[in-house]
Amino acid sequence: MTIGEKLKEARRQFDWSQEELADRLYVSRAAIAKWETDGGIPDMTNIKAMAELFQVSVDYLINEDLSAEKFTIRQNINLDDYGKGGKKTRIDRAVKACYPDAEIILLMPKQKLTRSEKIFDGILSFMTSSGG
Repeated sequence: MTIGEKLKEARRQFDWSQEELADRLYVSRAAIAKWETDGGIPDMTNIKAMAELFQVSVDYLINEDLSAEKFTIRQNINLDDYGKGGKKTRIDRAVKACYPDAEIILLMPKQKLTRSEKIFDGILSFMTSSGG
């Protein structure tokens, strides 16, 4: 499977349109269409972001010889059984319960903003959400 075929399949599994995926990656819908038809290859930053969004490894996306079956373990779980907290926290607890030796690695850690960056981010967020 090519990277384009894998992206298209993953996007459809998440029930996202090309536009929705483009919005999540901050790229154009045309870029998504180009990648999915193997008319181009996303840069490494976008590949990493897609791997995180689709909950797959970068290796899976870029290696045409690897199938999802080698990287996918499907198991129904009830997240309510794993305590309180956000969905990501409960998923991590569930993985640790099922696979105690697993190492959970955050591919794209959240960046901490400085005080001035937080202020600027707040202003920018206000301006874009109010149509300014």
